[in-house]
Amino acid sequence: MSRSSDSSQFGVIVLIVVCSFIIEQYFLISRERDYYEMVLKPENPQLNELHLSEEQRLHNYQLIDTAKGIWRIPIDSAIKLEAVEAKQDQSNPQSSVTQAISREKSR
Repeated sequence: MSRSSDSSQFGVIVLIVVCSFIIEQYFLISRERDYYEMVLKPENPQLNELHLSEEQRLHNYQLIDTAKGIWRIPIDSAIKLEAVEAKQDQSNPQSSVTQAISREKSR
């Protein structure tokens, strides 16, 4: 009889440990969900404004210096221009060096 009572006591202890673990996990998940809702989810208007400003700078033309004729161009256009220039430089490597030197002298 003592073996069956030991076995049932062990079963009760295991059941209590398992239930405690499940309850702890439930509250942990609940706490993380509440933290996300209160801290991580709300949007920051300053951050949104910064993102909008960055997007405008990356994707729009803008006159930087009227006297020097310096323009900011969209990133996609800049990448295409760089690719074309790189292809031209590959066909005539001496010209890229000459162009770089003349650019430095004009500054």
